Amino acid sequence: VSVLYWSRGMPQFVPPPLIPDPDEEKWVAPDSGMTRDERYEFETSRPIVDLPKLQRMAREGSVPDSCRRTFWMLLLGTTPTMKSQRPAAHRKMLEDYEGLVRDLLSGMSEVPLPLDDDPRRIDVDIPRTMPTLHFFGSHEGSPSCAAERERQFSEQQLSTSDAAVGSPATASDDASPTADGSQSTPAADGAAAADPSASKSGTVSESPFSPNQRALRRILHLFAHLNAGAGYVQGMNELVGHLMYAFSAGRGNATPQLEADVFFSFQHMHQFVGDNFQRELDLDATGVKGTMTAFSMLLLRVDNPLFQALEKLGMAPEYYAFRWVTLMFSQDFTTPDVLTLWDFLLSYRDDLDAVVIFVAVAMVTLVRDRVMEGNFGVVIQMLQSYPPDVDIRSITHRAMELIADHGMDAARDGRGEVRSRPTSRPATPPAEPSTAAGAEASGSEDPA
Repeated sequence: VSVLYWSRGMPQFVPPPLIPDPDEEKWVAPDSGMTRDERYEFETSRPIVDLPKLQRMAREGSVPDSCRRTFWMLLLGTTPTMKSQRPAAHRKMLEDYEGLVRDLLSGMSEVPLPLDDDPRRIDVDIPRTMPTLHFFGSHEGSPSCAAERERQFSEQQLSTSDAAVGSPATASDDASPTADGSQSTPAADGAAAADPSASKSGTVSESPFSPNQRALRRILHLFAHLNAGAGYVQGMNELVGHLMYAFSAGRGNATPQLEADVFFSFQHMHQFVGDNFQRELDLDATGVKGTMTAFSMLLLRVDNPLFQALEKLGMAPEYYAFRWVTLMFSQDFTTPDVLTLWDFLLSYRDDLDAVVIFVAVAMVTLVRDRVMEGNFGVVIQMLQSYPPDVDIRSITHRAMELIADHGMDAARDGRGEVRSRPTSRPATPPAEPSTAAGAEASGSEDPA
């Protein structure tokens, strides 16, 4: 019986058996002398992962880079909590991903699409994604990108139960050598179909994209194909880009297994925060307007004087909190801090849409004195370029305090409510996006 089946287009996993398998790998109790990193690795290696414990650990401190991929996939529900099920589940995801790439993207050119083509927006945003990081900007392997891609696709099989989940994949034992000594697998053949820049001679046509940018491009184009109603909205590139960077620990070129893991993990993430990217819901209670109203109502509930001070300044949340919430703060902190913050956010999974609002309110309350004392220019500049002296852990701790004091539903109660009076606006408001379709992924990205 397959351990992976499909429900509404998303992978679901058979629950672990009540009676343990006698052949199951024996679990050894932790050694009290473990380092912090070893403790995190150990918890993901249990025969059946204690998910609530992983959630608590993710909220307590930054997850080590070496196991963040496993942690996030477990938190999002992309990989099963039962360790013995993971190899088959990941092989199935890789097989499905490669099939979708072959079926839907086989004719996609490596050069950017024409300006009059709707998916062109993806190709415009690819170079903008985390641009200061070597991970996306490097053309390592050029001009042998095709050969590198074929090598990556030869790594499709999982040599150990967690090799492809917890760390970058290693070469598959099932790959067979070709006449020139390179590795060839059925997956590599699928890569050639989806990567028109690769020729049989192993050379590459001119392409403006690095290997990891091409992987990001495939994921986004495939998502847009499979989610025709939502399509691609600017800002999705930042979310997928950070998933790719975290899953690879910021090293090397993305393997096919990593691509598949990122694709399905983003599908899961989109379930929880996707309404902010639905253009037709921009003015709906579940879309961007509802999200901004929920933010305002929670801030009013938490700190009425602070809310009134922002109202008096004409500081609409669309000027600063819109980007925070829609891009999950990926443009507002250094990359290590973003990953630490996402450890916290993803630990709430089903409540992710509410937790991002709590974090946004926490950020405002932590600069309360500066807001109360500043004018419009000072405050808007501070909120759009959040002060680096505010520690990321102080933000998550403050968010947890607010959740404990007010309850998770407090971030949802304000959806659909209309302000009793229009907010006074400055004569020349700052150029900040006001709809999901215009969520500009601007702002600098600090190298990790």
